Amino acid sequence: MQERIRLLSLVDIFEPLSEEEIQELNGQLSDVHLEPDEIFYTPDDLSEKLFLLWKGRVRLYKTTDGREFTLTTVEAGTIFGEMALTAQQLQGAYAQAMESSELSIMRARTWSASSWRSPRWACR
Repeated sequence: MQERIRLLSLVDIFEPLSEEEIQELNGQLSDVHLEPDEIFYTPDDLSEKLFLLWKGRVRLYKTTDGREFTLTTVEAGTIFGEMALTAQQLQGAYAQAMESSELSIMRARTWSASSWRSPRWACR
């Protein structure tokens, strides 16, 4: 648990948060285990989500005319997702585990609630 808190505190967008705020944020994350080749995000997903990949690798790809085109491969320790906070936008993309992976999901409502309580974080 302490290692996870430490890793969260190293993430740029969480840097302004106190240890107490990071612990609160950690408690609001949903943890997911993914099997190899499991697709966990599709273009049909409408909710804004931020993914924190703790272990494994993930492929982000799009399809055109039945062919898959890899956009990028995400490594452990990376944050990615559909929120405007990340460089990697998932609009129209699929996210698929390339190997056994562990990630946490942060939904937009968590971000909104946390940023409201911590103006330092909202300004990032």
